[in-house]
Amino acid sequence: MIFDKKFRQDLLYRMNTVEIRVPSLRERVEDIPLLLDYFLQRYAYKYKRPGIKVDKAIISKLKKYSWPGNIRELQHAVERAVILNEGKVIQGVEFFISGTGSNPKKDEPPQTLDDMEKQFIQQSLNNHEGNVSNTARTLGMTRTALYRRMKKHGI
Repeated sequence: MIFDKKFRQDLLYRMNTVEIRVPSLRERVEDIPLLLDYFLQRYAYKYKRPGIKVDKAIISKLKKYSWPGNIRELQHAVERAVILNEGKVIQGVEFFISGTGSNPKKDEPPQTLDDMEKQFIQQSLNNHEGNVSNTARTLGMTRTALYRRMKKHGI
C-alpha cells in the first residue's frame, strides 16, 4: 500500500513501535478455567440456561487438550456444550473433543454448529416422543420456529 501511495510510510513506522505476542492457548493452560467461566456465563445467558456449570473433572482434561483452534475452538466447544446439555452440569461428552490430550483425527471433518443443532433438535424430539409443542417449549422457541429449523435440517 505504501508503494501505491495508499498508506504513509512514516505512519507505518509510528504504528510499528511495539509488537505484542499473545501466546496460544496451549501455552497458557492456566487461562482455560477463566475463559471457560467467561464463555459459560455468556452462552448460559444467550441460551437462557441459568445456573449451568461444568464438572470439575472436565477442566483437567481441557487443560491437556492441545487446542489447535486456539481460543475460538474453546469458545465453540462451550457454546455446543451449553446448547446440547440438558442438565445443570456439563459432562465431558458434550464438548465433542475427540482424543482429549492430542489433536483431533485428521480424517474426520469438524462438526458444524448446524450439525449440532440438528442433532440437538432430533434428540429433543425423541425425548418428547415427537411432540413438537413440548419440544418447542423446552427449547424456548415457538412451534413455527421449530418447524422452520426442522425443515432446514430435513427432520
